[in-house]
This record gives sequence, structure tokens and C-alpha cells, in this order.
Amino acid sequence: MCLRTRAIAIGENGALGFAAVRFRSGSLRHFCSQSSAQLHDQEWPAQAIWGSGAERLADQLRLADEPASRAALLDQFFLAQLGRHEDRSGRALDGLLDQLYYAPGTSIDALAEQSGWTQRHFRRKFTDAYGFSPKQFVRIARFNHTLRMLALEPGMGTLDAALRMGYFDQAHFIHETRALTGNTPQTIITGLHEKSHFYNPPSRPIA
Repeated sequence: MCLRTRAIAIGENGALGFAAVRFRSGSLRHFCSQSSAQLHDQEWPAQAIWGSGAERLADQLRLADEPASRAALLDQFFLAQLGRHEDRSGRALDGLLDQLYYAPGTSIDALAEQSGWTQRHFRRKFTDAYGFSPKQFVRIARFNHTLRMLALEPGMGTLDAALRMGYFDQAHFIHETRALTGNTPQTIITGLHEKSHFYNPPSRPIA
């Protein structure tokens, strides 16, 4: 598990199976004691984060023979972690991150003003809490929204989606795709259309 600003390659040395848990942006910090900055661009085994509880969970998941049973085990485990680690005092900051996620074009300076902190203090608190600077977060959020749009609307042109999400032109989107994934847009988009993916319709419109 990790927070990523770059792609990682996952290899296999035999039969491979996995259950993936995706956290809402910024929410991982409410489920563990490590800071997001500690987890940044690292490949942490779950046991290093949650100790023997993660080992027991892995054993239970291996024995569970139905997806619903695995989901129930994961729900139980992560609700327990939330009860131990939730940072309720940081919910206001989570609300600002939410705004930035759903409107990647939002001015970071305007968001800092809304927070009541100085721009420098806002950027520091944001980076300390989430492991990304606001600028890095906007970059990744914009890219994710563009991929979601292309995954859920296969008839949409790549350039149309990129422009709608605020990229200057096609060259800008190609550069960002290579920088964040190590692949071309066409490779990523082909994979989205030919394989299963995790994208679902957003819970509210993207600004």
C-alpha cells in the first residue's frame, strides 16, 4: 500500500489474487497511525501498518470463498481502524481537500483564504496531513478525473476530455500521462476499455 505520485510495477511469481481497497482522497490518515508523508511513494506491506491484525485479516481473506465474505471482513477490519485513528479535528481540512478534488481548477490561494490561514500555513498543513502539496494533489486529481471520463464515456475523444478538465492542449495531457504513469495516453485508454477498472460515476459533478 502507498500514496503515489508515480507508477509502480507489480510483478508475480506464481498464481496471483488480490482484494483492493481504495480510500477516498486524503482519508487513509484516519485509518492508521502513520502520517501520509511517511507512506508517500513507498510500497508498505499491510503488516507494517497494522501489525498482527493485518496478518489475521490476510489469513481470513485467504479462507473466505465468496466476495461478499471478503467484503464483510474488510468492512469489519477498517471500521475498527477508523474507531482507533480517526482525526475528527482535521475534518475541516478534509472539506477543503474535497473542494479541491471536485474542482481541480479552484485557486489554491482562494482556498487558503477560505481556511482562515496564511497561504504558507495552509500549504504546510495540507502537505503534512496528506503527503502531497495542494499543487501535486490538483495535478493527480485532474488526471484521475480525465481517465474516469474516458473510461465511462468510451465515445469521447481524448482531446475533448483533456480540454474539459483543464489541460492546455493534447501535448500537455500526453506529458502529464507519461510523467504520472510511464505510459502513453493511448496505452492507458486501451487498457481502460479492454480491462476492468475501478472508475465509477462521480458522486457529484466535477467543476
